[in-house]
Amino acid sequence: MAGRVHVLVTPEGVPLDFRIPPLGERLAAFLLDSLIIGALGFVLLLIPMALGVVEGWALYNLLTFVIRIFYFPWYEHRWQGRTPGKRWQRLHVID
Repeated sequence: MAGRVHVLVTPEGVPLDFRIPPLGERLAAFLLDSLIIGALGFVLLLIPMALGVVEGWALYNLLTFVIRIFYFPWYEHRWQGRTPGKRWQRLHVID
């Protein structure tokens, strides 16, 4: 499936064509990113076991919050608009 094409006209009047990927490609990228976030959260479950219940759960909640909030912005900033899932699907954020 080719997807739609979005034409962006620059201030200089130069038209740029961008392919908008179909829903399946975007969904596959999001699912892979969700699996990575879930795997990191699962690994972080070892913290409460190592540190004790109260301190461990507090640190676990803090770290999973940070991962869920900053995962997408951090990767999109560092990898020119790509997360690991988008890189796997050859997608990137342009706007």
